[in-house]
Amino acid sequence: EEHSFFVLKKRDEPLFKLKTDDYKGWAKGLRECGYATNKKYADLLIKIIEENDLHECDKLGMEFIKKGKMPDRKESKTKKEKRKEKENNNEEGKGKGKAKERDEEQTETPRSINIGSDYTVTLSPNRVKYIIAKDGETHYSLADAFDMNVWQIRKYNDLEKGNAIKEGTIIYLQPKRNRMDSSAPSTYTPEAGEDLRTISQKFALKLNSLQKLNEGYEAGNVVRLR
Repeated sequence: EEHSFFVLKKRDEPLFKLKTDDYKGWAKGLRECGYATNKKYADLLIKIIEENDLHECDKLGMEFIKKGKMPDRKESKTKKEKRKEKENNNEEGKGKGKAKERDEEQTETPRSINIGSDYTVTLSPNRVKYIIAKDGETHYSLADAFDMNVWQIRKYNDLEKGNAIKEGTIIYLQPKRNRMDSSAPSTYTPEAGEDLRTISQKFALKLNSLQKLNEGYEAGNVVRLR
């Protein structure tokens, strides 16, 4: 998956005209696009694939692509129970008021989600993975779907415990960056209703980094991105 994101560069665009299971074409194309400096890269890669019958894996993968879904992600019950137990233990001992918040939050019911058919994981221009939230999402349902902790969903997206997740919003699966890529614009003119948190989500730039760049920011002003 990481490798697939890595080759989503302009120089590698010709590769995506090839068939998904054309491993020989991809091996040669990677070399031609400048992915490797070794002139024998394509031959060596093809040799490894064929000696280990790795191209047989493509047959199964292509079947799932045709169906428009991925294999079910199986998580052992023991592992899942341990994760939930750890989260609950972290919540305990924080006082009566905190206990009430916890009880209210646990009324959210995680959904059973097939990631392959329901989500498309995309890489932002700032190279951070994200998905687009669907109707009815909660902090818990997303954490469960992507085998993450609830605190990660909140921290990566600057969400508080009571914040609802709106349909169509960006949800990052990794921490946002401390700075923008050098190829990105240096400033941004906000649209109506956009605040620094919204802009932080749009550009995958950490909110605290954005706030430091824009001390004393007033709504509507041009925002510095780097």
